[in-house]
Amino acid sequence: MDHVPEVRSHYLPASYLGGFSLQSQGKLRERPVCVLRRNDGGPFVTKAEGIGWKRGLDIEPDDPTRDGFKSFEEVWGSYESLLPEAICELVGSAGSMAAELWLLALVPFVGGLFARGPDFERRVRQRHRLFQEAGIPLDDEPISRSRLFELHRMLPLVMACRWRVLHTSEQHPLVTNDLGYAPYVPAGWHAGVVVPLNRLAAVALTLQPKRVILLQQGLHEWATPVDHVEMQPQEVREVNERMAQVSQEFIVADTQAHTLQLKSAIQKPLQLNPDNVGGLLGYTRPEFVYDWARAVTLLKFSPLDYRVASFEIDVQFLLSKTLLIPPLSINGDAMTRGSSGGNVFGARGGLYQQGTHIGLTLVRDDPALERLRLRIRLPNGEWLT
Repeated sequence: MDHVPEVRSHYLPASYLGGFSLQSQGKLRERPVCVLRRNDGGPFVTKAEGIGWKRGLDIEPDDPTRDGFKSFEEVWGSYESLLPEAICELVGSAGSMAAELWLLALVPFVGGLFARGPDFERRVRQRHRLFQEAGIPLDDEPISRSRLFELHRMLPLVMACRWRVLHTSEQHPLVTNDLGYAPYVPAGWHAGVVVPLNRLAAVALTLQPKRVILLQQGLHEWATPVDHVEMQPQEVREVNERMAQVSQEFIVADTQAHTLQLKSAIQKPLQLNPDNVGGLLGYTRPEFVYDWARAVTLLKFSPLDYRVASFEIDVQFLLSKTLLIPPLSINGDAMTRGSSGGNVFGARGGLYQQGTHIGLTLVRDDPALERLRLRIRLPNGEWLT
């Protein structure tokens, strides 16, 4: 049998990394960026597409017919193609942005940062070991398939976060790292994460137990609320230093001078526990996993349509918009009806309607969860939630 070379898989979209280039012309993925690696000497310049990848990170699906897609790259690409437009609209929004771009591009992008990274296999294996020690049976799924489950687990948590866009100036640009995020606890705010969007803007995410995620915009459109904050130079420095400290291998900036300013910080790595970073990653009850699919289905209706209240999932509509279909084998008709006895896909989840607003609340008071938490504790003393 001929040897098949391992596929080069990007865990950070090249079009995202291109937003940290000084160059404003040409394809984002081909723009030059400056990279500083923790253990490889000085900074160097490369195209955005030349970093943020590993070989053999994703395997191809065993059964494309069952899985519903040809490759994992095809799944990631279903939202990456919308990402540049979505980031532009988010940064330039005034109080709200189009819900379609938010749901189909930005929410999967942020969720994907926690499911696609090169650190994911180590985290999953640690998680499996802790569950096995607690006597909890696990399915024998390949790591690559676990990425899809993790992404869908993340989607409702990301939707439930308050989104604050942080703006900075040309004199104080932002950097990113190979994770795409860092813990963020500004004064007066709850703990969360910060995701640099480009060299002049980032988004801070703080998990809310209950919040409005969709608003009526005009007569027939949905929007999502967005806040905006101007960063002080000291805040930018703190974010950049934290991005350098929690990086796995490297940081990305617009100039070599800006990477060198962080050379000391990148040499002082912080041990990050991504399974509970900023309180964002937590337990997701099974029925909540499908709230992202329910919210996407709402895009086919006007906010004034009576069918909104049913929160049904239309699989065919989802397939027309994205390849991110929840990875569970459930009868197609039941999925479409959104109501099938004992089927978590048909359960209500955490979405609710209030006038022409749609909210999301994540309930975390399940007694079974509390018993589980008492049995699984991380080495640093934190509960695995």
